Amino acid sequence: MLFLKNAPEESLAGAIAEAEQKKTATLDKLAVMDQQTPYFNSIKNLKNAIRSQLIQKLSGFLAIYSGYMDYSDAQGLIFFPLRHANPKLYVAITPDINLIKVKGETMSHREFIMDANNPVKLYSCERKQEEIKKPGQQAQPGTTPPPQIPGIPTLPGLPGAPGAVPPVAKRFYWEIQEIAPPADKKINPLTIVLLTKPSNIYVPVGNFLAADSPHLVLPDFYVTGKVDNEEILLKAIDYGNYFEKINTEEKKSDTSMQKMISNI
Repeated sequence: MLFLKNAPEESLAGAIAEAEQKKTATLDKLAVMDQQTPYFNSIKNLKNAIRSQLIQKLSGFLAIYSGYMDYSDAQGLIFFPLRHANPKLYVAITPDINLIKVKGETMSHREFIMDANNPVKLYSCERKQEEIKKPGQQAQPGTTPPPQIPGIPTLPGLPGAPGAVPPVAKRFYWEIQEIAPPADKKINPLTIVLLTKPSNIYVPVGNFLAADSPHLVLPDFYVTGKVDNEEILLKAIDYGNYFEKINTEEKKSDTSMQKMISNI
C-alpha cells in the first residue's frame, strides 16, 4: 500500500516563491486581480482557485505490481494484494518499461529502459524491527525476593529472579534507500513500478516508524509535479493486456466501512 501526498506547506510556499521569480502567467493574473476595485466580490474565490493550480493533484498516477495495475485515487492511495511474504519490496519510478515476451503474448519479465529520455529511480524498501529494552522492575525498599519453592525453578526475567533481564519490546521501521538500477535491466518481481517521471515524485530516504501489521504500508511519497503524465498514461494503455486492474468494494466492519480488494 502506498500513499501519495502533497508536499508540506513550507514546500508549497517555496513553490509559490519560485513561481513569483519566474513571473508565471498564473501569478500575473493574481497581480491584475489585486488592482481591481471592491466591486468584484468574487476576486477572493478566483484567487484561491488559481492558487489551487499550484497544488498538484494526487490522482491519476499508474502503478503496476505482480500482475496488477492501479491508479492513485483522489487521496493518493495505491494498493495491491500482497504477493510475497518478505517484508521487503522495491519501488521504481520511470515513465516507461519493456515487457519482454517469450512466445506470442506471453510475458516472461519486465525490463527498465535506461536512456536520457527515460530516467529511472529505484528504491529499496525494507521493514525491519529492533528490540527496545525497558528498565526492569525494581524491588520496593525493605522487601525481599519471593522464596524459591523446592522443585520449581524460578524463571529468569521475573522480578527478583536470579539472572533477571529487562523486558523487551519490538519497534518496527522502514529503511528506504535509493539504489542503482541493475546492470542487466531486469526488474525484480518484488517491484512496484510507478509510471511517471522521477522528477514528479519525491521519495524521502532514511528510517521511518512502521506499524506491526501483515500489510506493507509504505511511508508517504510526495507529488511534486505531473509533467507529461497524460502522455505517459496513453503509452501505458497496452499494459491492460498484461495487468489486471484492481477492483474494490466497501465492506462494513464493527466500527466503519472499509475499502477491500475484490479480485484477489
